[in-house]
Amino acid sequence: MVITLLVAVYIPLAALMVVTSAPVSTALMDDALKQTTQDGADREYLLEVATAVREFSFGDDAAAMPTGEDYRSSLTSDAITHLLDVRVVFLTVEYVSIGVLLALILLLTLAVRRYRVKILVLPLIVGGGVPLACALVLGVAIAIDFAAFFAWMHSLFFADGTWVFPADSLLIRALPTGFWLSSATVWAVCMVLLCGISIAAGVFFRWRQARLEKS
Repeated sequence: MVITLLVAVYIPLAALMVVTSAPVSTALMDDALKQTTQDGADREYLLEVATAVREFSFGDDAAAMPTGEDYRSSLTSDAITHLLDVRVVFLTVEYVSIGVLLALILLLTLAVRRYRVKILVLPLIVGGGVPLACALVLGVAIAIDFAAFFAWMHSLFFADGTWVFPADSLLIRALPTGFWLSSATVWAVCMVLLCGISIAAGVFFRWRQARLEKS
């Protein structure tokens, strides 16, 4: 039961870590900015700002972000406050992911030593099936109304009014809606892939155990 829960929890966390990794997030930022910004120099500048925002959100206080009171050309104090809130969420996810992974490795090792691989069948199948269902629901929600989904997700982690900024603010221009839509889509796809691997591994171990029992 505990192993099943850990598998189900770790899969969406691992998928999120993939999406927020530097190579993936930078590629998504660049692609989104190509859709919204025609001027090459402006696009490069916004990508630099977006990259600095990501670095700051993951704990780098030395990230070179333009700060000031003009929200169109700078990150205001309200924007910085929101990014500090984002940092808490990101770092918590990072630490929890590491803790869940270590606990999962430990429990899997102990369980396999005592019960052999047959103990992995149910945790891998069920632990992969639950987040798979969540990923499918996530995909439907994104397809139906991404704006509503985006607002709902933010309401889970941030106080009302602290994460809404003008459309022409530097923060929104550097991280446009297209970036968040692509990130959510990649997150859902990663979850489906990881769930598929987990379920396939569980089915394989079940098939292997059945063959051993027949022989």
